[in-house]
Amino acid sequence: MQTTSSPERQEGGLARFFVEHREVGWLALVVILVWGGLALLRLAQQEDPKIPERIALVVTPFPGA
Repeated sequence: MQTTSSPERQEGGLARFFVEHREVGWLALVVILVWGGLALLRLAQQEDPKIPERIALVVTPFPGA
């Protein structure tokens, strides 16, 4: 069984694509960063979030005390 590499099939996949097309990689990076920044700005934020106070009282008998 002989393995020959045909010109139609290229190995490397996504990594090879981004190495050969660097401008597409930079554009994807910028788009993702801008998208993340916009998502961060649109988050609902409270200055002082309301945290509920939970209080419990435990009473146990201690014989001989």
